[in-house]
Amino acid sequence: MTELTAKRLAVIRHLFEKGKALSFEGEPMNGLCLLPFHDSVEMFMKLCADEQGVQIPRNTMFMDYYTKLPQLQDKPQMDSLNSRRVSLKHHGQMPSSLDVEMTRVNVIDFFEHNTPLFFGCKLEDVSLEVLITYPLVRDYLKKYHEYLDEGKYGDAQAQCQIAFKVFMVEYHKKYDRGFNLKSGPASVLESVKNPHLEDNTDKYLETLKEAVRGLNEAISVMSLGINYFKYSDFIAMGPVVNRWWGSPDGKYDYYVGMKERYDEATAKACYIFVVETALQLQGKNVFLY
Repeated sequence: MTELTAKRLAVIRHLFEKGKALSFEGEPMNGLCLLPFHDSVEMFMKLCADEQGVQIPRNTMFMDYYTKLPQLQDKPQMDSLNSRRVSLKHHGQMPSSLDVEMTRVNVIDFFEHNTPLFFGCKLEDVSLEVLITYPLVRDYLKKYHEYLDEGKYGDAQAQCQIAFKVFMVEYHKKYDRGFNLKSGPASVLESVKNPHLEDNTDKYLETLKEAVRGLNEAISVMSLGINYFKYSDFIAMGPVVNRWWGSPDGKYDYYVGMKERYDEATAKACYIFVVETALQLQGKNVFLY
């Protein structure tokens, strides 16, 4: 597979993931999943045609790809997708939740049947990090894939945690900003020392300090447009990662602990969070708005 093909497949997977995420929203927003789902399928069909050397005229309609590429599977399901998309985009008819669920299943089936057929791999195995512009972030996500393939899910999640931290550092560095989740509106909190009063008072003040630090972190994350609840879940999945700030090359260490608390599904969820965050932020300077 060429680098260009890999990038095009990554864009297709990214669109598909956006559609899948939208499909789980409440009504009526879940109906908008039809648009990225349709785009991802159509882009996939065009890529298949290019790989097969099949010429596709500019005026080719969505379902005409099945005539150009007889090997394509799931024609009736994609015809239904196309009809629902036309009803939504051109007639303003919002799909029902049942329609959305059926569409999600149909598109998943389409990619499960056709991606191995044309490219010899599963769509979920297509690396999204090729779309990320920061080399260091890509390096850690490559390590994620290595650990995932070995079944070392805790280590795989740790690479995602490191990749996220690296992205935040590199992103802020790009705009000449030092990155520290503690340097928000309540940064003065870090200079507050333990007053060494009676034990209960000291514990109370330390608890209060941690609570304010958490609020400060939430503000810092949300100011970038990141969903704080997704971020919180991502951090909670662990493992805990620390960066040696004094190290010139930014070394990280982590502790996995009990391997039983990690699994493939959470590792993949962490990966998607990092990639989506990177793709959301890397092309824009949020500090200008």
